[in-house]
Amino acid sequence: MTELSEISRPSQSSLGNGWWKYLSLGLVANTLLWAIVLLYVKLAPRTYTSQMVINIPGSSTLTQVDVPGIGRTSVQNTSPYASSQDPRENYKLILSSDAVLDTAARQLNVSRAEFGSPRIKIVDGTTVLQLEARAKTPEAARSEVLALYSALDQRLNELREQEVMQRETSVQSTLGSAQAKLENAQQLLSEYRAQSGLGSVEQINQLSKNIEALRQLRAELVTQSSQTNARVEQLTSNLELSARQANDAFLLQADPLFQQTLKNYSDITANLAVLESRFTADAPTVVAERAKQQSVRESLLSQGRQLLNQSVSQNSLSSLNLNNSNSPSAREVLLQELVIAQADQQGYVAQAQEADRQIVQLENRLKALVQLQSRADALERDLQIAQATFSSKLTQVDANRSNIYDSYPQVQILAEPSLPEQPSSPKTMLALAGALVGSLLISSGLVTHWLYQLKNRDPDKTQLYIPASDAFDPSLKR
Repeated sequence: MTELSEISRPSQSSLGNGWWKYLSLGLVANTLLWAIVLLYVKLAPRTYTSQMVINIPGSSTLTQVDVPGIGRTSVQNTSPYASSQDPRENYKLILSSDAVLDTAARQLNVSRAEFGSPRIKIVDGTTVLQLEARAKTPEAARSEVLALYSALDQRLNELREQEVMQRETSVQSTLGSAQAKLENAQQLLSEYRAQSGLGSVEQINQLSKNIEALRQLRAELVTQSSQTNARVEQLTSNLELSARQANDAFLLQADPLFQQTLKNYSDITANLAVLESRFTADAPTVVAERAKQQSVRESLLSQGRQLLNQSVSQNSLSSLNLNNSNSPSAREVLLQELVIAQADQQGYVAQAQEADRQIVQLENRLKALVQLQSRADALERDLQIAQATFSSKLTQVDANRSNIYDSYPQVQILAEPSLPEQPSSPKTMLALAGALVGSLLISSGLVTHWLYQLKNRDPDKTQLYIPASDAFDPSLKR
């Protein structure tokens, strides 16, 4: 049977005396850590950070322009935040673009590498952007932020001008076409008015008023003619003479030769009646007087025919005979009224006929003018449409020029660039705090490892049994 011999490991007291090794290691590690941190704080270049806050407002406006009698145009600016697109993301990309950074660097007379890359932060739940720039001095940091904002504003103006030019290019083509249509419509209307002799709508309105006035006058004339005709018929019935006969009576009365012959005839007839009452019908005096009467009567009838231009008889002449006394009789007055009424009635009829002729003439003229005006109205409508289209396009151009903040809203400065008083890097307190935490971690790690070694070197568990034949084997010695 193999014998075993007992070999003991180093005792716990000998291990406990090795604590100074861990202490030395801890001192070296902490010294090295603090030396590095202090050298960093002392030798690291100072960096200052300037901050600036800008706002991109989100407003919605509606602009309407009314041109009286021509047309209307409207321009609506919706909020840039109305859709899922956030304009701040676009502005962030613009701020990070080489064009903006190169412009800012040129403003400060530095290279693009020296200017660096600013920090751009979108503040959630707001409409603002935060700009940060770092430099070796506070003034340089503040200047970089200002240069970055100036470059952004310059770039936005360039983009707005480009957009306005693109809009104008698209509108100018239609504006030129609208202007050509307007000039063509004006020329067609002017030529048509010159050729047709049509003045204006007032000309037709005045012509219509004249026709209506003539119709009213004709109606009045017809009424007066009817009234006068009724008076003529009444006088004719009372006098048992027509208006022409009454006129013939005044014509006979106005002729002195006829009246003298009629007086002679009356005197001879009266003398003959006296002679016949004294003498017999065969008496020479009666025969001579009767022959004289016959001669005068034939002369009277002859004069009557000549005056009246018609065949007359002694009875008709007797009926037409009027009193030649200074005081006219009632019959003569009625005959005068009959003649006047007949003349008035004929005048009314003639005036009514003239009114009819003028009405027909003016109506024909009105029909011709209405046809001409119909064509002129069509040309005027084309002119108004061309004017409305041209004015709308022209107003749209002006509105596009004034509305330059549609795609690229105007930027407002909420917080001016700060002038930092303390450097942002290196941060001394943070470095010292990190060194302190590192020291604590190193120290606690070494202590923990030392205690762990002590625990694993328990003497009750340090004896080992090996075969006796190997007890004095030199290879088993430590």
